[in-house]
Amino acid sequence: MLKVLLVDDEPLARTRLKRLLGQCRDVQLVAEADNVEHAWEAIHAHQPQVALLDIAMPDGDGLSLAARLRSLSHAPVVIFTTAYEEHALSAYGHAAVDYLVKPVRQERLQEALERARRYCAGQQHEPRWLRARVGSRIQLIDLDDIICCVAEDKYTTVHYEQGETVVDISLAKLEQEFADFFLRIHRSALVARHRLQGLENQQGRHLLSLRGSSVQLEVSRRHLPELRRYLKEHS
Repeated sequence: MLKVLLVDDEPLARTRLKRLLGQCRDVQLVAEADNVEHAWEAIHAHQPQVALLDIAMPDGDGLSLAARLRSLSHAPVVIFTTAYEEHALSAYGHAAVDYLVKPVRQERLQEALERARRYCAGQQHEPRWLRARVGSRIQLIDLDDIICCVAEDKYTTVHYEQGETVVDISLAKLEQEFADFFLRIHRSALVARHRLQGLENQQGRHLLSLRGSSVQLEVSRRHLPELRRYLKEHS
């Protein structure tokens, strides 16, 4: 049973989240709080495994509380909630396993709690986020969810488990910032290293298959030797 603390200063928001939590399997709401100090007290009293933290509250915010939690040996896993999608950018760098935009959907809450459950079980590390600007909107994408990035004209399409997003970040910048995560297979394509599945030759074209995707990407001759070395070392 996953023990959850709910922190939100708005009664209606807490009521909605409590109802949604009640529909999630193997989840127990052990306490709720309407401000940062009450949340701090509840964490010590109930030792929840997960804290659903509102980002913006009158007496402080979930970010400041998340920073304080780092000093605790029994700190709960943090899932941020926010009424404004642009505030989700603040979750970056605070070791949150996920963030939810209000009104929270049942399936997104369940997904976030499953991610927290895996983290609590030691099956998932602290997430790293790709910060992407989509028009006037900021989007955070968990690196572990990314399958590949493909350059098209002036933009890059990020393919990830939940779909795809067009961003204005070059492949060169992505490759530089996340050198340990992406592998270049073509001048127009990066793939997530942990998604590599198999390489096959089809009439002189080398096609790479990726876990979590039915798409096969072509590997250029220039990048083929490095890819083969990587596959051999990690087979």
